[in-house]
Amino acid sequence: MTEAERPEAEIRATYPSVRAARVALLALERRGVEAADIGLEGPGADLAKVPQTGEAEERADLEIMGHVGRRAGVGAAIYGSAGAVVGAVVGALLGGALPAVAGALAVGAFAAGVGFLFGGFSGLAADDAFADTFTEMDDAETIVVVHHPADPDSLVEVLRTTNPSSLRT
Repeated sequence: MTEAERPEAEIRATYPSVRAARVALLALERRGVEAADIGLEGPGADLAKVPQTGEAEERADLEIMGHVGRRAGVGAAIYGSAGAVVGAVVGALLGGALPAVAGALAVGAFAAGVGFLFGGFSGLAADDAFADTFTEMDDAETIVVVHHPADPDSLVEVLRTTNPSSLRT
């Protein structure tokens, strides 16, 4: 069988809700799977694509903002703390207490800004399927499909950690 005749490989993991599928999407993207190679199918995916208006849209937007905000805050805290320590050490080595405090404040503030941006942006997946998981249609079965996986065995293990109700390769 030639490469052209071989059927496209895919992994299909079924979840009870779009929220549960979101966990799988994030796990796959953290493992390096391109957003274009991940899709959503099933009733949950179909309902998630229905445009939301009014209060439903507002709730979904607030949930996405909360998700990004939490990650941005954690990134700012971690990077800012590390930057403050580095700035204080460098400042102390260069000239005593005042440079240490100034270094801690300056480097800590800069690092906190970088951490805020990195934490927030890294919390957003780069595909429309991720945005579709912020929906009120939470109890509809949703299937996460990974198309032509490079390392199917390791991705199956990643998906197993997200507790799918079924998993097929």
